[in-house]
Amino acid sequence: MAQHDYFPLFFSMENKNIFIIGGGRVAERRIQSLLEFGAEMTVVSPEVTEKIRQLSDEQAVRWIPQCYREAHLCHETDLNQEAHLSSAADLKQEAYLSPAADLNQEVYLSQAADLNREGYPDFVLACTGDAMLNHKIALFCKEKGIPVNNASCKEDSDFYFPALIRHDGLVFGVSSDGSDHKKVRSVCEKIRRLLQNK
Repeated sequence: MAQHDYFPLFFSMENKNIFIIGGGRVAERRIQSLLEFGAEMTVVSPEVTEKIRQLSDEQAVRWIPQCYREAHLCHETDLNQEAHLSSAADLKQEAYLSPAADLNQEVYLSQAADLNREGYPDFVLACTGDAMLNHKIALFCKEKGIPVNNASCKEDSDFYFPALIRHDGLVFGVSSDGSDHKKVRSVCEKIRRLLQNK
């Protein structure tokens, strides 16, 4: 069966709930791309970059300083206070949480409010430094019908992140089949120069 290209689709991200699993440079770039489009973002990672920490302090994103668990994406199975307090205690004992991490019920109830009516996020970005974990996240999302992007594997991804160009009310998204990032950068530079000369 022939492999088709991805269709470029523009739609509103206003109030869409996006869970980003991972807190490194890739996650930071994804977050910065989405910030101006009205998405509600939650980052799940025991550690994050300084920029993500700053965005969390500014309440531009929510940071859950924990190692990923499937329960983060599905309140149906693990939202009650007892299970979460138990999980939090286990994580704290293993030194996965920072001392400032919120271990009470509020963080989980607040997290559940970020899920859609079916109990899942609208989108998930698997951006950890562990390719196997990213794959497991993608498999879980596909099983639950959650659109997912795996930063480690395009075959696992339901959508790509294009290179974005914004100018005077216009939004351009440039992408390839994932095989030629240099060509994407070159095309973006040409578009920027063209816009600057108008």
